[in-house]
Amino acid sequence: MTTYDLCLAWSWEYDADFVARLGAACARRGLTLHQVTPDTLSTALTRIASGDLAFRAFFDRASDGDSAFLPLVEWAAAHVPVLINPFAAARRAWDKATMHLEFITAGLYTPYTIILPPYHERPELSPSDLAPLGGRFSIKPAHGGGGAGVVNKAEAWAQVAAARQRFPADKYLLQEWITPALVGGRRAWFRVIHCCGQTFPCWWDSQTHVYTPVTSSEESLYNLSRLREMTAIIARVCGLQLFSTEIAWATDGRLLSVDYVNDPLDLRAQSQSAEGVPDEIVTTIAGCLAEWVAEQSRACVRPATVADIPALLLLLAELGRPHADPADAAAFAGVTDVYRQHIADPDRLVSVAELGGRIVGALGGAYRTRLNWPTRELWIADLVVTESARGQGIGLALMDDAITRARQAGCHRIALESGHARQAAHQLYRSLGFEDKGIYFALNL
Repeated sequence: MTTYDLCLAWSWEYDADFVARLGAACARRGLTLHQVTPDTLSTALTRIASGDLAFRAFFDRASDGDSAFLPLVEWAAAHVPVLINPFAAARRAWDKATMHLEFITAGLYTPYTIILPPYHERPELSPSDLAPLGGRFSIKPAHGGGGAGVVNKAEAWAQVAAARQRFPADKYLLQEWITPALVGGRRAWFRVIHCCGQTFPCWWDSQTHVYTPVTSSEESLYNLSRLREMTAIIARVCGLQLFSTEIAWATDGRLLSVDYVNDPLDLRAQSQSAEGVPDEIVTTIAGCLAEWVAEQSRACVRPATVADIPALLLLLAELGRPHADPADAAAFAGVTDVYRQHIADPDRLVSVAELGGRIVGALGGAYRTRLNWPTRELWIADLVVTESARGQGIGLALMDDAITRARQAGCHRIALESGHARQAAHQLYRSLGFEDKGIYFALNL
């Protein structure tokens, strides 16, 4: 099997420059990048199905415009441990109606908005009171980008009735028309890009679509740090690693999230397109993504906490360790109590491995004494790595951590048990210097 650090699925011809920058950023960090395009999609799916191809991280920039990529995206969701803009989170973020409500819940200010059901569900609607929207308003479908289906500066309900039929299966938003204030001689309309925790605020001319980076002096002079704060909140709400958002400083002083979450982000460079993102930002984004993949692809091993119990239950189930049905409250409480006791017991070791922010492996054992030794040994009873993360060094990381902890605890040795069928695990143990010392017997009572 060939395993690449990052798989990028892309289909838009204008992505070529960004892909080249991402490839260079990966190469500088020793990461391997595999590209899947419309021409190579069929081959990639065949190799994946045969077990000949795997990835540690996956980034989808194709399926929103080409449904042929959906089988690859769905496979990645189940089998790739690190996802950039996970498909489920992206689909949720694409829905402006959902984001509007979640932004408000998160404490962000938005334009006054009326949300209408799809035309297919309710073709006839009584006219809403449009007075709160002001004299003019925008009509937007809940999905889509590039201005498709958007009516600006609408003034009457008849325009709403006509617009709803353009995309009859979609919800529609009616939003008050926002006029930006003038700040330092510029229209205070901003497009802010977020990438893996870094924020790039830009002045953005909503008429010409030209980006101009906000300088540090402008940020300080005009008190624009709120742009970063709002974007950090949006990142938490949408759960995406890379997106842009539009924020307007209205003439009445409100700082408003006006276009929620833009994904996939148009990453044409400004040197190639006047509407593109400044070149230095595109290059930095490529570096951010590569660095994030490098960081997320390294397993982080830590002691388990009570909050990890649901994940531990699922992992042990993969090892064939059945646990009580959550529907049986009494039995399930008894099982989880055992986990709590092990986690709290200083004579037990329960560790978990995280990859890409999720728990993908666990190790369980106990420090025990033997009659002929004054020091303890660490006995490892369970080691499991979830199927989608196997072959990526997770088991090795968990074992390395256990060996370190055993040494720190003054143990004279580590012993473990492993089923006869677990040949891959046996190979790992031997590579660490473990010797096959005997046969394990058990009597179920």
